[in-house]
Amino acid sequence: ISGESGAGKTEASKQIQSYIATVSGGGEDVEKIKTVFMESNPVLEAFGNAKTLRNNNSSRFGKYFELKFDRFGTPQGGVVTNYLLEKSRIVRPNDGERNFHIFYQLVNSGELASNLGLSNANDFEYLSVSQCTTVDGVNDAQEFADTLKAMQSIGLKKNQINQMFTLLAAILHLGNIKFQPQQVEGVEGSKIGNRQALSTCCQLLKISDEAEFARALTYRTLQTMAPGGKIDIYQVPQNPIQSAQRRDAISKALFSRLFDLIVERINAALSIDEDKNAEIYSIGVLDIYGFEIFRNNSFEQLCINYVNEKLQQI
Repeated sequence: ISGESGAGKTEASKQIQSYIATVSGGGEDVEKIKTVFMESNPVLEAFGNAKTLRNNNSSRFGKYFELKFDRFGTPQGGVVTNYLLEKSRIVRPNDGERNFHIFYQLVNSGELASNLGLSNANDFEYLSVSQCTTVDGVNDAQEFADTLKAMQSIGLKKNQINQMFTLLAAILHLGNIKFQPQQVEGVEGSKIGNRQALSTCCQLLKISDEAEFARALTYRTLQTMAPGGKIDIYQVPQNPIQSAQRRDAISKALFSRLFDLIVERINAALSIDEDKNAEIYSIGVLDIYGFEIFRNNSFEQLCINYVNEKLQQI
């Protein structure tokens, strides 16, 4: 399914999945597979879609759904493959755009948000930097309830879901950590400017040594090999800009691994033993990126457009 951003690729792919689920065979086990197959959509959209200038629900990753059938046309399982999540959006969405939907849903989740130290989207750097925190006609609190229901439907346990939300909250608090310049032995370094954001982040991530985490943000470990093969290790102070880049790299890595984990859990719920099902047929739906050109195009946008072209050729 191809088309420019906002053309309706994701909606079309959902219609195709819905049609396949409706016309294929039944039975308790089959209905379970269909439920996971269909409910994976709102989960992946919450974590992988965002409002852009051209589309209020733009897929910021490419995905390939494959539903597998036996020779009678009865669904037996499936697999989801994802391509190149747009990680730069986690730390700096473009002006007038939003971060991934799940952050705003979580901030508006009521008691859960309060327990995670989340107040208003405008209080968090990663959400307020683009000066756009709402979408016309979208109720983030209701969307959160739908996402939570879908997460349960694909087989995620309550404890797993709570850990995922805790990690998302930690990313938001991590983004609020500021750095101030500080001279370290005659070299420009930095120090944490607001300890509260650091403390909350460490608490949520279960990091017991706050000082060590602060050091990991403000110093870079450098290894050199001296003559004779001896390895020397140095701690190099980072200036405020470099420390902020280290903070953002951690945020992007955490979210990216969380997204991969969700895809992994969906695939675990859809997995089948192909040795026991010798004749397996499949229908695949490839929902690719929308091609976008911005005023300022990052390297990541180049990669996204390149992946788009390659997937179209395939």
